[in-house]
This record gives sequence, C-alpha cells and structure tokens, in this order.
Amino acid sequence: MDTLQQRYGRTPPALDGYAIAKGWFSTVGLWLGSTLALAIFADVASAGETDMADLDNVAIWSIIAACSVLVAMFAGLPLALLFDRLLRRVHMPWVHAVAFLCFFALLPGIPLWMTAGSDAGVALWFCLLLGACAGIGRTLAFRRHGEFRRPTTWA
Repeated sequence: MDTLQQRYGRTPPALDGYAIAKGWFSTVGLWLGSTLALAIFADVASAGETDMADLDNVAIWSIIAACSVLVAMFAGLPLALLFDRLLRRVHMPWVHAVAFLCFFALLPGIPLWMTAGSDAGVALWFCLLLGACAGIGRTLAFRRHGEFRRPTTWA
C-alpha cells in the first residue's frame, strides 16, 4: 500500500501542490504575456489612425490582467482541479493537454460566440488563446525532471 494512501486513508491527489502551482503559474503567465503582446501590437498598429489614437491598449491591459488573475484563481483553478479529477484514469498526457485546450476554449467560447455579434471572430480567437494556454500549462504540470510523470492509479 502506498505511503500517502496509508497516511490519509484515501487515494492521493492526482497532482501534487508543486505540479498544480507550476501548471497554474505557467498558464496565467502565458495568458498575460500573450495578451500583453497583443495589446502592444494593437497600440503600434493603431498609432497612425486618428480614431484609435486615444485608446491606450496597454493601460486597458492592466485592468484585464488583474481581472484575469482573479478569474484564473477563483474559477479556473477549481475547474482545472475538477477536470483533473475526471481525467485521472487517462494515462496519456497529450489527451489531457487536448482536453484542457478544448474545455477551456469552449467554456467561455460558446457564450461569447452567441453574444458577441459582429466581433464573434475576435472573441473566439481569444478563447482559443485561453485554451492553448491551459493546454500548455497542463503539459508543463506533468513535466518532472525532463519527462512526464504522474500517479494515475485509483485505490
């Protein structure tokens, strides 16, 4: 019998605290970095236009970043832990990465697509970016010492 199972009397969690923190920080870091790059690109691209000159996308990004971190902490992390629990028996890390990509792209993507109107394409690209960040973060959570390791057995 496993030592953790003896200590707690149940199956240990699928990912330890280090892997959860690593996945969360890498996902949030990728999201914030990519949205900052998009905000800078939008500022540079709209520098010559008179209509968009008053809009400072990087200043707006700081508000979006603060909201994104709060949403990632209070909604994304619990959903990721629940989704990890559902995928516990799946042994292939690429299935986890694709599942996280699809889940975290479709979860906000469907309501945004239905309500965005003419900007639905932009909203869907942001949702795909969010899903890609979640999939990469999930892959990085599996990485231990250069290879993929994860306890995937049930008691």
